Amino acid sequence: MSIMRKFFYGIGIATLAYMLMPNKMKKKMEPMVSKGMDEAKMLAEKGKQMLKKNFNEKIENAQEQQNTNEIAAEEEVDLKKEIQELKATVKALQNEIRETKIY
Repeated sequence: MSIMRKFFYGIGIATLAYMLMPNKMKKKMEPMVSKGMDEAKMLAEKGKQMLKKNFNEKIENAQEQQNTNEIAAEEEVDLKKEIQELKATVKALQNEIRETKIY
C-alpha cells in the first residue's frame, strides 16, 4: 500500500503545485510524478505476473489430476482383467477337481 500512498501523495502535491505556482513547480514536481507513475506501473506488472503464475499453476494441477485419474482408471481395468482371469483359472481348477473325484 505504501507504493500507492506515495503515488496519490505525488498526484495531490503535483495538483497543488500546478494550481499555485505553475511554471516553477512543474519543473520540481516532474521527477516525483514520474517516479510515482513508474512505481504504479511496476505494481501493475507484478500483479499481472502473479495472475499468470497462479493461472499456470492451476492448469498444471488440473492436468496432473487428469493424468492421475487416467492412470488409476487404466490400473482398475488391468486389475479387473486379472480378476477375471483368476476366476476363470479357479473355475477350471474346480472342474478338474470334480472330474478327478468322479474317477
